[in-house]
Amino acid sequence: MPRACAQAVSNNADGAVVQALLDAHPSAVRELDARGYLPLHLAAQHGACGDVVHRLLFAYHDAAWTACGWRKDLPIHLAAEHQAPTEAVELLLYVYPEGAEVVRHGGECPLHLAAAHKAPLPLVQALFEAAPQLVEVENDAGDLPLHLAVERTAPSAVIDYLLEKYPEAWKRYNKYSTRAEAMGDKKLLLPGE
Repeated sequence: MPRACAQAVSNNADGAVVQALLDAHPSAVRELDARGYLPLHLAAQHGACGDVVHRLLFAYHDAAWTACGWRKDLPIHLAAEHQAPTEAVELLLYVYPEGAEVVRHGGECPLHLAAAHKAPLPLVQALFEAAPQLVEVENDAGDLPLHLAVERTAPSAVIDYLLEKYPEAWKRYNKYSTRAEAMGDKKLLLPGE
């Protein structure tokens, strides 16, 4: 029965169902699934609402800074990669703001993941505000968040936002000697052009 909590959050159960499971089996919040993820990680990965994330954090707030799985994911990594609701991301950042700066396997921080996986602008903004310096940091492949956003055709509002926050990114090369401007189908104008 303890794995029922993990199953419930993986299947997007609402907060009342998750709370009932936590009340019946308080230790379930610390149980790892077959891939090594805690229920909070699964909630972040499956786009759980803020209510579910809040209940899981209240039951076991240490999960916010527990790296799980082979990539050493924090919940914030999974939330960024899988476009979790902005409210859930903001809760994770409230409990563990330093999580926005944590690099997982591959040299990826949450901002890289959000840019690479076409996250909506409010999610990207929340991550940037938590760790603005990371807009200038490359992952292990030499990509800046802007490189990833352009290469993976993120929403134009996200590309514009990243470019506004770090205009020089447009001119920087990744380790494959590709500039962001050569990756996209369209040329974005730099401020003043």
